[in-house]
Amino acid sequence: MAIQINGNGTITGISSGGLPAGSVTTATLADGAATGSKLGAGSIIQTIQAIKKDTATGTSYDSYTATGLSATITPTNSNNKILITAHLYGSTGSGGWAGFRLYKAGSVITDAISTAYTGSHYNVIDGHRQNNNWIVFGYNPGDTHEEIDLYEYTNTYLDTAGGTSAITYDLRGISRETGVTWYINKPRAADDSDANAAPVSSITLQEIGV
Repeated sequence: MAIQINGNGTITGISSGGLPAGSVTTATLADGAATGSKLGAGSIIQTIQAIKKDTATGTSYDSYTATGLSATITPTNSNNKILITAHLYGSTGSGGWAGFRLYKAGSVITDAISTAYTGSHYNVIDGHRQNNNWIVFGYNPGDTHEEIDLYEYTNTYLDTAGGTSAITYDLRGISRETGVTWYINKPRAADDSDANAAPVSSITLQEIGV
């Protein structure tokens, strides 16, 4: 079919890929015209965020319990990367510690947990101990109370999508021993006071082109 330039401003007869190489540049594209893999390597294809405003607790010491903090993303390319950023506010009861692991589609991401120690150690994505209390949300060196207050925990992990179906990432927690409880988004105290912060936690997923 011959190429025709019509009086109404349209061109017909051009085959797919028929334009000379380099004839379409960034400047000639309409704003927002490039999406998905066309954005190029290193570009953020999409961002998904889940906010947890309520509280969560767990007491299991022999298995990891869901925190309710999860997000689902559907990658556009199986080779793309997924950057997971988890931001938690939490605490534990006196005399114990808690740890958290990152899960993908129901299975723990083993590359996101420590291998520094084996045996009886709980290898988690992060952890700390203070005054015989273990926490995973950061460290306040000025706090000498036996009761753990409120701590902030942030960590990131770069995963490979591995497919183009929906993927759910979530965090699950474990306690050191029976009788130890971990909390997410629990205020320092329940009474109505401006001294008691009521925080929120979040998990953010970003697909990055490769």
